[in-house]
Amino acid sequence: MGVINKIIKLVNDKSQINHTNLKNIMTKYGMFQAKMYKHANQEYLVILSQNFFKTKVPIFYIHTEKHKCDSLEEFCGCSYPISIVLNMIDKNGGLILYASRDAKDIDALLSEINAKKLSLENKITTTMNLKAAIKGYRGEYLTIDFILKNLELSNAHLVSDNPNIIFVMQQQGINIVTQTSSISFEYGDINTYKL
Repeated sequence: MGVINKIIKLVNDKSQINHTNLKNIMTKYGMFQAKMYKHANQEYLVILSQNFFKTKVPIFYIHTEKHKCDSLEEFCGCSYPISIVLNMIDKNGGLILYASRDAKDIDALLSEINAKKLSLENKITTTMNLKAAIKGYRGEYLTIDFILKNLELSNAHLVSDNPNIIFVMQQQGINIVTQTSSISFEYGDINTYKL
């Protein structure tokens, strides 16, 4: 019986997402909103513009600190300074999604923008519907699926060419109004390349 209980606990743990309430955070780039999500060993930080829920077509940007492509060009579109991205969503309305397996990376990002650490102490626990895995994606993309549903995203200017992200959004019926793989450095605006 002990083995069965351990298996049930393992399944339950893997199907739960812990997340915080939406919190206002003051940064050196202005006031934003933020939420933390945690699924298994993966943590996610979502930073939203103050006008996110009033923006008809918010920008959806996945932030990374790592250079992921083979390009030797300095501005390949894989990574941008957080200041540019925050200014972009502050100006146009949107959200930044940042994922890390190391909570220290998220704390470092918050420190970089002069915001306090967001704690999961007063967490909300949500059990995911694992049937979503049948749709063709699992793992981190299940959590991204949950995050986008939780934020009630219905339209977006997508700054990503990740086919898994596009698939998640299509499965949810999110209207990708424009899509680009890069940000224009002039004024932090997005390039509006049509699908």
